[in-house]
Amino acid sequence: MTDAKVDEVRGRISREVEQAQRRVALLESELKRIGASFADVGEKLSTLNIPSLDRIAVQKDVDALWQILGEYNEARRELSNKTGELNRLREVIS
Repeated sequence: MTDAKVDEVRGRISREVEQAQRRVALLESELKRIGASFADVGEKLSTLNIPSLDRIAVQKDVDALWQILGEYNEARRELSNKTGELNRLREVIS
């Protein structure tokens, strides 16, 4: 493989790793937001402050949770695969 081709492949894989990292970070942020929302629900339930629960907001978070978890797991797999691909390339060229 020529040096130019190696640089091209390394650049492409590096960009893909960065994109995967950003996607994972975005999904982690959303999962943390939902976790905080659920913690708030738990706090309100534990103090029997039930009237202040926003059923629509809670249901929206419950509905979104499973989709986001699926996307997060896929994004983590993609990041792992791309990172492994980049590491293998580094081993080959060193």
